[in-house]
Order: sequence, then structure tokens, then C-alpha cells
Amino acid sequence: MSNSQIEYEAVYLFSSLNVVAQFTFSQFEKLVDMREPKEQLQGRTINAALLQLDGQLSLRTLVLFTVPFDDSGKVDSDWDIPLRHLAQMASKGPDLGQGRINISCRSQCSVDWYKQDLWEPDSSQTQVFFNHLLQTVEQNKLKFEKLEKQEIEVLLHSLDDALVLDEDISTIKNNAKKYNDNKKKSLQQNNIPTISNIPVLDAPTLTVTAEFDETSDKLKKQILINHEKSQLKFNEMLKEQKLKHDIVVQHKNEELEQVKRVMRNEMQADKQLIKNLQRKINQLEVHNESEDHLLLEKDEQLEDLQFKFEQQTERLAALKDEHLALLKTHNHHKHTQSPDEEINELNDEINTLHSQLEGALNREDLLVKEIQSLKASQIKNEDAPLTKNELIDKMIAQELVFTAYHAGAGHLSIPARNVTNYLKNPNMFAAQKCAMKLKDYEIWLKHFETPICEQCSIQINRVNAPNDFVFAKHAYCKEHC
Repeated sequence: MSNSQIEYEAVYLFSSLNVVAQFTFSQFEKLVDMREPKEQLQGRTINAALLQLDGQLSLRTLVLFTVPFDDSGKVDSDWDIPLRHLAQMASKGPDLGQGRINISCRSQCSVDWYKQDLWEPDSSQTQVFFNHLLQTVEQNKLKFEKLEKQEIEVLLHSLDDALVLDEDISTIKNNAKKYNDNKKKSLQQNNIPTISNIPVLDAPTLTVTAEFDETSDKLKKQILINHEKSQLKFNEMLKEQKLKHDIVVQHKNEELEQVKRVMRNEMQADKQLIKNLQRKINQLEVHNESEDHLLLEKDEQLEDLQFKFEQQTERLAALKDEHLALLKTHNHHKHTQSPDEEINELNDEINTLHSQLEGALNREDLLVKEIQSLKASQIKNEDAPLTKNELIDKMIAQELVFTAYHAGAGHLSIPARNVTNYLKNPNMFAAQKCAMKLKDYEIWLKHFETPICEQCSIQINRVNAPNDFVFAKHAYCKEHC
């Protein structure tokens, strides 16, 4: 039996750094499943620890987790942490005297979304905590049976020795029988009475063979008992290993389903984004068509005004000729009317025509300026570069959404209002998408881009998922891990 093999599991509850309650793992499961109220724990969150011990009661794995209790003193109904899974995925921790233990805590957790349910002692009290923890394990208040070293190997050797011993006993019995027969013959030939013929020896006599038979039977029974105990213990270990395997498979399947669900959601989000972009493109096309139609209308109005202006100019010239002719006629036929009055009337008519002509020219200038302004506005919108703020405001008004790809985070959807912040620190958006701290994401990104050992710089296996990356486990080669 290997000392590193897990034989026992215990759960300790802490108040500060002191152990206030101890359970076997099965007892703790009953406490959680039955939801028995503990009045002294009402509305509190208790620090706890799962300890996995080997046959020598040496600590091999430690999971530091918290247990919330509701106002009635029962374990919160939403509390459900896969403790054995976290123990199996634990990373290398400190050496407490019998090799490095495996540990899962808030700063060293392989499953990111369980970090908030874990805890760890203050750095200044770490040594005190582990010393107190080891002392509590040594006290063994849960009465775990401490197994002898190499117990199974000893039992197997005992079985082999029993077969040899059985053959040796048979040989000794035969030799003893031959010795007794030869002794009797020698005594009879010399007329020496045998033990059976001496009347003073009333006590029963025991032969050597009887003693060997009794010793052999006792040894065989003891060997069979030890073998049965070993077989029972082996069956229990086999059941426990099968249970652990089933739990690991179940959790792997759950994680796979979660990844599939996330991928489906991302694909749906991408499809929706494509639809929104297509709708925006269609809206811009309609807007451009409307602007083109408006420009055509303005061009037609300008041409119409130019045509009317030419007509007015021709009409003005005709009126001048007509008025000159009328003036000559009036000079001949209207002697009663003075020349000054006729001149004044003609001047008034000429002034009126000039006013009409100036109004038409002003209207034409206004229309030309309006058309030039519209064309300049269109050219500016299409060709002239916008300032940064103008561009962002225009994108926000159009409700544009951008997509960026980051290693480990996949495609990110970035609304136009967040573009400025994204350009300042793109990795922050990727870290938020992965539910990680920026520092942890950048450490993983460095490993992803250059997967080498932090100590000796040799090539190591790359961890593709940032949430699976544990620096103490994956940033070093096997020699320095």
C-alpha cells in the first residue's frame, strides 16, 4: 500500500484559526443533505477545510472552502461545491514535512467560478494555521485507524509463507512419527519399558505432531482472517476509486455542456450582430438614395429658375421697346399731357420692372448657394475626414457595434460608446469576458504566446483556456513544478 494513497477524508470547521468541529466526509454530507439547524451558526458563513489523509494519517490534499448558514441555522439550500473535484484538481502546495501537499484555496483554484466560495489564511498566519492543523490531525479525534506500513505486501507474503509452512509441518510430522517408531523398536529390543507401560505416569501425554497440528491450525485461521480483512479493505478502496472516477466524469461532462452552451450563445450573438449590421447598411443605402433624390430636385429647380430668368430678361427687353414706341405715340397723340408726366410714368414702369428683375436675380442667387451648400455637405460627409469625436458621435448615433478577437476570450462585441475605452486597454475587455483579473489574464497571455518554463525557459505544453491556467502548475516544466 502506497503512503500517498488516500484512505480517509475529514471536514474541519474553524472559528478564526481554531478547529471547533470535526466530521468524517460522510457525516458532513449528511449534515448538508438533512439541513439540520445549528442555532449557534445562524446567519453566519463558516470557514471549513476538506482533508484527505493517507494510511499513515499524513495530510495529502487540502481544500479550504466556506459554508454559509441561513437565519434558521441550516446550510444554505443553494450551497453546492464539488469538494472532491476541487481536491482532484488541486495544485501543488507547501511541504509540511512529508512532501508537498495538494491544495485548493482562493488564490490557487483551478476552477475560476468557485474562487468566491474558497478562503485562505492571512499570509502572516499561514505557518501558525498549518501547525495547528497538523496538531489536530495528530490528535485523531475521529479515531481513524492508522495502518502499518506495507500491510498488504506483508499479508501477501504471509499467504506464500503459509503454503511453505504447511509443507514443512507435514515433513516434521512424518519425521517425528519415524523417530517415535524407531524409539519404540529400540526400547523393545533392549527390554526397556515404554512410556505407555509405566503406570506412575497418569497425566495425558502430547506428541510432537499434535503440537504442530495445533500451531498450524491457529496460523491458518489468522492468515485467513487477515486475508478477509485485506480483501474487504481492497473492495472498499475499489468502490471509492470508482465513485471518484464517476464524479470526475460527471463534472467533465457538465463542463463540456457548459462550454457548448457558451459557444451556442456566442454564435447566436454573432448572428444577431450580423443582422443588426445588415439593417444599418440598408438604412444608410436608403438615406443615400434620399439625398441623391433631393439633389436631383434642386438641380431641376435651378434649371427651371434659369429658364424663367431668361424669359424675364427677354420680356424686359420687349417691354422697353414697347414703352419707347408708346412714348413716341403719346408725343404725337396726347398733347394735353405734359412730357414730364409721361416721362415719370415711364420711369415708374421701368423701376417696377427693375425691381422684379432684381427679385428674380436674388432668388436665383439663393438657390445657387443652397445647391452649392448641399453639394459641399454631401462631399464633406462622403470624402472629408472627420475628427475623432465627430466620428465616434456619428457611430454612436448610428448604433454601430464592432467585433474584436482576443486569444482565450474569442470574439468580443464592442458598442461604439465603448470604443475609446477599448482602445486604451483592449486586454481589460478580454479579461472581463473571461471573468478574470487583468493581471491573471496577461500572465496567461504571456504563457499562451510563449509557452516556456519560467525558470529554465525550455518549451512546455501550452494551456489554451485561460480559466484552466494555474501559474504554479502550468508555468513550469516537470522538473521545476
